[in-house]
Amino acid sequence: MNELFLFEKQINMNYEIKKYLGAIFYEMSAISPHDFRTYEHMRMMAYGKLDINVMSSHLPAQQLEQGVDIMQLLRETQSFVQDYHYNLHQQVFI
Repeated sequence: MNELFLFEKQINMNYEIKKYLGAIFYEMSAISPHDFRTYEHMRMMAYGKLDINVMSSHLPAQQLEQGVDIMQLLRETQSFVQDYHYNLHQQVFI
């Protein structure tokens, strides 16, 4: 799959498919992290069949940088609200 010419527009099909699959795999992995193996298998199939190298969709369990970790915040939302005086309904710090 190479270039597709549609009227006066040139479309790089490999790039468009890679971008679409990467976004979908990441979104679906974020929604249901336990299914990341399924999306990883689909990513490998896209590479094997279409020779399209899609970025890995596996989400890390924690971040490597220092600071507040979003996955830890999700696990401990109540303590975050109390410690940082955060109003969940208005989504502001008090």
